Amino acid sequence: MSEVFEKTPQETIIAERIKGQWNGLIESVGGNTSLIDSEFSKMVQEYQSGDGRSYHNLEHIGKVDEILNKYRHLAHNFVSLKLAGDGHDVIYVPGSATNEEDSAVYMKESMKRLGIPESVISETERIILITKHHKTTEDDIDGQLMIDADFAVFASSLSEYDAYAQGIWQEYVGSGKVTEEAFRKGRGDLIDGLLKQDRIFLVGQIRDEFETLARQNLEREKLRLAA
Repeated sequence: MSEVFEKTPQETIIAERIKGQWNGLIESVGGNTSLIDSEFSKMVQEYQSGDGRSYHNLEHIGKVDEILNKYRHLAHNFVSLKLAGDGHDVIYVPGSATNEEDSAVYMKESMKRLGIPESVISETERIILITKHHKTTEDDIDGQLMIDADFAVFASSLSEYDAYAQGIWQEYVGSGKVTEEAFRKGRGDLIDGLLKQDRIFLVGQIRDEFETLARQNLEREKLRLAA
């Protein structure tokens, strides 16, 4: 494990909030709630590792948590969806091609120790892996909710979006993982691909709330990257 830093006050609030949710979620599927303290603490430590966590950290997970809970009434299997949201970036190394797979494996092993049923574990894995390409089928509401929650940052306020964009830059260029030129090309292509989609957000209620602002923010970053 990489160097671990102290949580910020905001990260502490997020961690306490999510841990409180785990008690009800894991109890609802017959898991071992006595192990939540140790398993949750280990997950938080991974998110607190010092290797490339300028954006993919607890604050990001907190944002995903807010969206998933806001729209939980639409979910089919909220326990798997929520645990996928909490753990989808638990293993994150900028530039790695296996972050999603590694995060899915981490959560699978943690959930096994918690005594969570295999059906819940396998669905959590499936949803985490969707975040690799952010694609799913029209009838997969839980997958769509996960994608939209992961993309919710696009519809942040101007200052929050700029902080997000700076965090992504720091993870790749600031850390020395890629060159500025390569980053601008790759990030620009990613944003261009999103903007060419008929819809960025897949769930109707979320799209109605977020689509316009998200496109404005992405267009603004695209111009900045091209400058």
